[in-house]
Amino acid sequence: MLPIALIHTPGFAVHDPGQIIVKGNNLYHLVAGLELLDPDYTLDKIQFPYPVVSPVPHPEASSRLSAASAALTEFGLDRHMAVVEPEPATDTELQAVHTPEYVARVQAVSSLGGFLAESTYLSPGSYETALLSAGAGI
Repeated sequence: MLPIALIHTPGFAVHDPGQIIVKGNNLYHLVAGLELLDPDYTLDKIQFPYPVVSPVPHPEASSRLSAASAALTEFGLDRHMAVVEPEPATDTELQAVHTPEYVARVQAVSSLGGFLAESTYLSPGSYETALLSAGAGI
Protein backbone atom coordinates (compact mmCIF):
# COMPACT_ATOMS: atom_id res chain seq x y z
CA MET A 1 0.00 0.00 0.00
CA LEU A 2 1.24 3.48 -0.83
CA PRO A 3 1.94 5.82 2.08
CA ILE A 4 -0.66 8.51 2.71
CA ALA A 5 0.44 12.13 2.79
CA LEU A 6 -1.54 15.11 3.95
CA ILE A 7 -0.40 18.28 2.22
CA HIS A 8 -1.03 21.09 4.65
CA THR A 9 0.44 24.37 5.85
CA PRO A 10 -0.85 27.04 8.20
CA GLY A 11 -0.38 29.40 5.23
CA PHE A 12 -3.57 27.96 3.74
CA ALA A 13 -5.52 29.80 6.46
CA VAL A 14 -4.43 33.25 5.23
CA HIS A 15 -7.09 33.38 2.49
CA ASP A 16 -10.27 34.89 3.93
CA PRO A 17 -13.23 35.06 1.56
CA GLY A 18 -15.46 36.33 4.38
CA GLN A 19 -19.12 35.45 4.80
CA ILE A 20 -22.14 35.54 2.52
CA ILE A 21 -25.42 37.22 3.47
CA VAL A 22 -28.69 37.09 1.61
CA LYS A 23 -30.97 40.07 1.11
CA GLY A 24 -33.97 39.18 -0.97
CA ASN A 25 -32.62 37.34 -3.98
CA ASN A 26 -29.16 38.95 -3.81
CA LEU A 27 -25.97 37.56 -2.35
CA TYR A 28 -23.51 39.88 -0.60
CA HIS A 29 -19.95 39.10 0.44
CA LEU A 30 -19.01 40.43 3.89
CA VAL A 31 -15.27 40.99 3.72
CA ALA A 32 -13.06 43.36 5.70
CA GLY A 33 -16.06 45.30 6.99
CA LEU A 34 -17.52 45.80 3.53
CA GLU A 35 -20.82 44.50 2.14
CA LEU A 36 -20.15 43.71 -1.53
CA LEU A 37 -22.98 42.76 -3.90
CA ASP A 38 -22.13 39.60 -5.80
CA PRO A 39 -22.01 40.80 -9.41
CA ASP A 40 -23.17 37.55 -10.98
CA TYR A 41 -24.99 35.21 -8.66
CA THR A 42 -28.46 35.40 -7.11
CA LEU A 43 -30.42 32.70 -5.30
CA ASP A 44 -32.47 32.18 -8.47
CA LYS A 45 -29.40 31.85 -10.67
CA ILE A 46 -27.70 29.23 -8.49
CA GLN A 47 -31.08 27.51 -7.95
CA PHE A 48 -30.38 27.03 -4.25
CA PRO A 49 -33.09 24.61 -3.08
CA TYR A 50 -32.87 25.13 0.72
CA PRO A 51 -33.66 27.97 3.11
CA VAL A 52 -30.58 30.12 3.68
CA VAL A 53 -29.55 31.10 7.18
CA SER A 54 -27.68 34.35 6.77
CA PRO A 55 -24.80 35.04 7.23
CA VAL A 56 -23.01 31.85 6.30
CA PRO A 57 -19.28 31.26 5.91
CA HIS A 58 -18.11 31.36 2.32
CA PRO A 59 -17.68 27.77 1.02
CA GLU A 60 -13.98 28.41 0.47
CA ALA A 61 -13.37 29.64 4.03
CA SER A 62 -10.18 28.35 5.62
CA SER A 63 -12.23 27.09 8.58
CA ARG A 64 -13.11 24.02 6.50
CA LEU A 65 -9.41 23.06 6.46
CA SER A 66 -9.17 23.49 10.24
CA ALA A 67 -12.28 21.34 10.69
CA ALA A 68 -10.91 18.60 8.41
CA SER A 69 -7.57 18.61 10.22
CA ALA A 70 -9.30 18.43 13.62
CA ALA A 71 -11.44 15.50 12.43
CA LEU A 72 -8.37 13.60 11.22
CA THR A 73 -6.79 14.06 14.64
CA GLU A 74 -9.99 13.25 16.55
CA PHE A 75 -10.37 9.91 14.79
CA GLY A 76 -6.65 9.08 14.95
CA LEU A 77 -6.23 9.08 11.20
CA ASP A 78 -3.42 11.64 11.37
CA ARG A 79 -1.17 8.93 12.87
CA HIS A 80 -1.36 7.04 9.58
CA MET A 81 -0.16 9.82 7.32
CA ALA A 82 2.84 12.02 6.84
CA VAL A 83 2.20 15.76 6.88
CA VAL A 84 3.96 17.42 3.99
CA GLU A 85 4.23 21.22 3.89
CA PRO A 86 4.14 22.48 0.29
CA GLU A 87 6.54 24.92 -1.27
CA PRO A 88 5.00 27.88 -3.10
CA ALA A 89 4.83 27.52 -6.88
CA THR A 90 7.43 29.55 -8.76
CA ASP A 91 6.72 32.10 -11.49
CA THR A 92 8.02 29.61 -14.05
CA GLU A 93 5.65 26.91 -12.79
CA LEU A 94 2.68 29.29 -12.78
CA GLN A 95 3.44 30.54 -16.27
CA ALA A 96 3.35 26.98 -17.57
CA VAL A 97 -0.46 27.24 -17.22
CA HIS A 98 -1.21 30.98 -16.80
CA THR A 99 -0.15 34.08 -18.69
CA PRO A 100 2.17 36.52 -16.88
CA GLU A 101 -0.62 39.12 -17.11
CA TYR A 102 -3.09 36.87 -15.30
CA VAL A 103 -0.60 36.07 -12.53
CA ALA A 104 0.12 39.80 -12.10
CA ARG A 105 -3.62 40.58 -11.98
CA VAL A 106 -4.25 37.96 -9.29
CA GLN A 107 -1.37 39.36 -7.27
CA ALA A 108 -2.58 42.95 -7.68
CA VAL A 109 -6.22 42.23 -6.78
CA SER A 110 -5.14 40.15 -3.78
CA SER A 111 -2.86 42.89 -2.48
CA LEU A 112 -5.85 45.22 -2.02
CA GLY A 113 -8.71 42.75 -1.79
CA GLY A 114 -11.47 42.70 -4.38
CA PHE A 115 -13.26 40.70 -7.04
CA LEU A 116 -11.03 38.90 -9.51
CA ALA A 117 -13.89 37.63 -11.68
CA GLU A 118 -17.57 36.85 -11.28
CA SER A 119 -17.93 35.93 -7.60
CA THR A 120 -14.27 35.18 -6.92
CA TYR A 121 -13.25 37.49 -4.10
CA LEU A 122 -9.58 37.75 -3.15
CA SER A 123 -8.45 39.00 0.23
CA PRO A 124 -4.97 40.18 1.14
CA GLY A 125 -3.07 36.91 1.44
CA SER A 126 -5.07 35.04 -1.19
CA TYR A 127 -2.18 35.23 -3.68
CA GLU A 128 0.24 33.62 -1.22
CA THR A 129 -2.34 30.93 -0.42
CA ALA A 130 -2.78 30.28 -4.16
CA LEU A 131 0.98 29.89 -4.56
CA LEU A 132 1.03 27.29 -1.78
CA SER A 133 -2.00 25.49 -3.24
CA ALA A 134 -0.45 25.39 -6.71
CA GLY A 135 2.85 24.24 -5.21
CA ALA A 136 1.03 21.44 -3.38
CA GLY A 137 -0.27 20.14 -6.69
CA ILE A 138 3.10 20.12 -8.41
